[in-house]
Amino acid sequence: MIGPNDCYFKDEHVVTRVIAGETIIVPIKQMVTDMKAIFTLNEMAGIVWERIDGHTRVGDLVGSIYREYRTTPEEVILDVVNLLSFFEESGLIHCSRQGCVEAVA
Repeated sequence: MIGPNDCYFKDEHVVTRVIAGETIIVPIKQMVTDMKAIFTLNEMAGIVWERIDGHTRVGDLVGSIYREYRTTPEEVILDVVNLLSFFEESGLIHCSRQGCVEAVA
């Protein structure tokens, strides 16, 4: 279950590129690219992906998306939790079991 104090970080075997305004994620496993596993994200999903950094709590991520998109809090929570669940199930991100990493200034 994803909670507001959870922090996620991106898998080290993932390459991300923004091409023509679209975020594209390609998992790289043992130097071989599986072309079936290329992910193209919509605008909001791209913003969520960009903000997954190992030190931003899920609650803070939801708050920032809410302020940016001005939809209902329930809709933002559902969208962000569904995205994080999908990313985690796809092996693109991992929950930090050690807590959030402090950002280095």
